[in-house]
Amino acid sequence: MTQLAETKRLLLADLKRDRTKIIVWMLVLAGLFLAVAYKFTNLYGSPSQINTIAETLKSKAMESLFGPLARSTNLNTAIIFASEMLIFWAIFMVIFNYSLAIGGHSEPRRVRLD
Repeated sequence: MTQLAETKRLLLADLKRDRTKIIVWMLVLAGLFLAVAYKFTNLYGSPSQINTIAETLKSKAMESLFGPLARSTNLNTAIIFASEMLIFWAIFMVIFNYSLAIGGHSEPRRVRLD
């Protein structure tokens, strides 16, 4: 037997057990990011507002938090949104992975492995 003998079967069992949680997380995250993207247009819609936030994001403190801003001369709302949302997406993924690993159940649920 190899190390990965029943990996597919276990993966499918885990997906079956957590399918509701995964779907809810994806819908909530998609809705959240669509709402934030909509608001970003209002916040950083004009070129002067984009230049202001770009200067802020180029500071050493913000660069250490969000990473370097794209070195494009044509910054727009999408580039600013992507640079800021990357860190938040990573935080949400950590929270989601912990919730899957811990489970939050007082009694373990059983899944049939037919």
